[in-house]
Amino acid sequence: MATVSLAQSPTFSEVARKRRLMSRSDEEIEDNIDIRIQYRTGWPKLAHLPLRTVYEGDPDAFIPDQQTHISQIITILRAQQIPVSSIAVVYRVPYGGDNSNKLDETTATLLVTTFPDGGYNSFVATREIRKYLNSHEIHVLIEIIDERALKPSVFPILSSDKELISIWNERLKQATIDILKASCLKVVSISVFRYGLDLDPEKCPPTVMISALDAEADAWWATILPRIRSICLPAFDVTVIYGDHIIMGSNELDMNTMERPFATFDFSNLTAIKMGDSCGPIGGTWTGSMGGPVRLEKDGEDMGVFGLSNHHVVRSDSLEAVTENNTPLRPTHSSVKSMSFLITSPSDRDTDLILQTTEAGVDELKKVLKGRPGTLGLEAMAEMGERSKAKSLEAVQDRLARAEHRALTIKNAKRVLGSVYATSGFRFLATQEGNYALDWSLAKILPSRSFDDAPSVGAPDQVLESMSNAKNFTEKIHGGLTVAKFGGSTGWTEGKVSAIKTVFLKGESKYTHDVLACPVAPLHRHKYDFATPGDSGAVVVVSDEFAVECGCWVGLLFAANLAAGTGFFVPMSLVLKDISEITGCQVVQPSKCAFDDI
Repeated sequence: MATVSLAQSPTFSEVARKRRLMSRSDEEIEDNIDIRIQYRTGWPKLAHLPLRTVYEGDPDAFIPDQQTHISQIITILRAQQIPVSSIAVVYRVPYGGDNSNKLDETTATLLVTTFPDGGYNSFVATREIRKYLNSHEIHVLIEIIDERALKPSVFPILSSDKELISIWNERLKQATIDILKASCLKVVSISVFRYGLDLDPEKCPPTVMISALDAEADAWWATILPRIRSICLPAFDVTVIYGDHIIMGSNELDMNTMERPFATFDFSNLTAIKMGDSCGPIGGTWTGSMGGPVRLEKDGEDMGVFGLSNHHVVRSDSLEAVTENNTPLRPTHSSVKSMSFLITSPSDRDTDLILQTTEAGVDELKKVLKGRPGTLGLEAMAEMGERSKAKSLEAVQDRLARAEHRALTIKNAKRVLGSVYATSGFRFLATQEGNYALDWSLAKILPSRSFDDAPSVGAPDQVLESMSNAKNFTEKIHGGLTVAKFGGSTGWTEGKVSAIKTVFLKGESKYTHDVLACPVAPLHRHKYDFATPGDSGAVVVVSDEFAVECGCWVGLLFAANLAAGTGFFVPMSLVLKDISEITGCQVVQPSKCAFDDI
């Protein structure tokens, strides 16, 4: 699990002082109870949903003698007939903004989750819990919430929802964009999904989901959301969530929150690369995924196989200088001919994470052998004649030798995959629907490395059964289409495409125009997100078992929203069209699906 600093902030006494001043009477407590959302009550004003729940650390630091106090709190909850599902002291942090990784007294929360049942008085319960905690000089946040709201359901808009699609595209889309642009808030994108607490999509209202870098700003609640709701209701609800990660491998992300790569690597034999394997620029502190093999041909000559990923995955300061002002990198550029932009697989960042874990294991095994302060190690015990320790000593010594050998192998591994051959830059491609985002790169693979394009272990059965389509792409995309991807962070995940395209607004992204992308809702939101940082660059394939295009490439993943678990891709047909334009070559693999023209 990723590690995050749990160091106490020096402002604890100031936080406690402010919260005491908000609790001098029942009236003051009530004035600060948060009742903005029907299914959540809290004290004081809480961060905007959805929030990330972190269970790490020592909660007793904020509630000493925790069990005694929780017993009293349960009594208060029972008195108000609140159907408690769970109760714990945790950190509740947003998916973006300044507090996204702040695990301290400002985010420590008494979290009470409830079963979906009505008729109880969470307002009174919150007041009484705050009075009780204040009397014991405990000043954590309080949150009583329907357990389903910890991970709300997200479903696609279907192509059959013709009236909804028409209302949005013809009446509401531009009006919403105009309000947002005039607001001067940090809006990243606008998506439309069915969003709510129920597992039945029909019971989740169609919702305009605005992602913003400043989702905590009061202006959203005071003016902007009410204005947009006034034009969208009753057809659509409206909400704001923290902003999408358009550059998902960015070093702007806190690397402490990122997990180790999904795949395992044999660092002693890094020859074959598979779809979804970790990759990144040499010396880079970010990571992404190698999507799949693309074969080019020029004037009848086979140009070879290239690795497809995102422009932002392989970028570096020197590459950014070449592609500034939204210009593409063409194969004719001198930097391409001199192999100036080297790519590694696994990426430097992922290799560092794996090496850190391996070296931590080495250190732990050494402590077992040598002992910790005040305790004897296995070596000393064996020397003192404890015969029972002899076999254990031999086993640990063997494990240590293997761990040290693995660490050395990782350090000496030849990880260079190739060099950047061409990239799109942050451009767009104009279509009848609008301007689609472009974010692709091609890497020329070294002769010492090869691409294994067979689906990785764990692929959906229907994808494995459609291997005949593995080297094809399809132009057919519709709302409700089931798709899958294999990414470096989360492996295989499935989702459904939403029929209403997401709009990424210029200003908070690298794009100079508003651009479109295809949004994907996770198929099993309660189990996994569709994509997270490190998955960017993965190829999205059709995984609908009843579709003749099952197994075909359909898009290139380039962005995600961690708060909603959604992903965004560029249609593969547009990616390949632009590759042909920028490289001057014909794309011969993947080839167009034969069923597309039927």
